[in-house]
Amino acid sequence: MADRILGTTLLVAWALTFALSTHDVIRDAGITSVFLECPNDPEEYCAIAGFRLTSESERDGLRIGDLLVQAGDLDLSGLGPLAVFQAFYAVSPDSRKIPIHYERNAVRGTATLELTSVRYAAPMLPFSLTLALVAALALFRAAPTPLTRIGVPALLVAALDSSTICVGGPVEMIIPLGIRPSRDPLGI
Repeated sequence: MADRILGTTLLVAWALTFALSTHDVIRDAGITSVFLECPNDPEEYCAIAGFRLTSESERDGLRIGDLLVQAGDLDLSGLGPLAVFQAFYAVSPDSRKIPIHYERNAVRGTATLELTSVRYAAPMLPFSLTLALVAALALFRAAPTPLTRIGVPALLVAALDSSTICVGGPVEMIIPLGIRPSRDPLGI
């Protein structure tokens, strides 16, 4: 019984992330092109820890180690990664270009942070769907065996991981946190 509850819970979580990710691919949503390192001090700013391979931001003036001071007119001091990314989307909800004020070696500058398209991840969605369908068939049709007790959750976690490309709203940004163990697309 506990296996079915776990499997059903994972299946529902997968369905939600799959729907949100499919929605974002269809609307060609932007995803941030930087990874951040944020201090615990409420007076300090997040620093750029790295860039996506597809990022053009490094060519546009930003460098690893730059402190992000403002996104548009919003002050970013003391914010964690989720709040910084929410500020990016709030400043420029309909555009892929975000005006950024940064600090490098105690000198302030401005640059444009460009959001990357999530369409690169579209080929993962059919793979995720296939994994989830196999897991659902095993969950509801196969006899409970040691293989299905291990296999169904493993397939569903793999399906979840391959479908968490969603970006945008607060719910869409928080869902991947419990799924991706490291180097999250949100930069966390």
